[in-house]
Amino acid sequence: MARGADGTLVGAAIVEWTIGRRTRFATLADLSIEPAQRSSGLGARMVAEIDREARRRGMQWIFLESGKDNCRAHAFFERQAFHEISHVFGKALT
Repeated sequence: MARGADGTLVGAAIVEWTIGRRTRFATLADLSIEPAQRSSGLGARMVAEIDREARRRGMQWIFLESGKDNCRAHAFFERQAFHEISHVFGKALT
């Protein structure tokens, strides 16, 4: 979580840690920044902290998913050294 100077919540991330038999990885399940704080560097600082913690925990990868049309998020994550490595498919069951 990230708080502003006045203590209000301005950013939050959910990270899942997975330790398997053959690999250890983190999943950045969600990253949310208050609209007024976007493009301030806060998201980059949060991702850098997640990266440091993942390395400290011995993770081999950090994965995330982003909506296929969310170009702004894609550009942000590419600036943070993430790369597209797969396509995710889904099927609605309802």
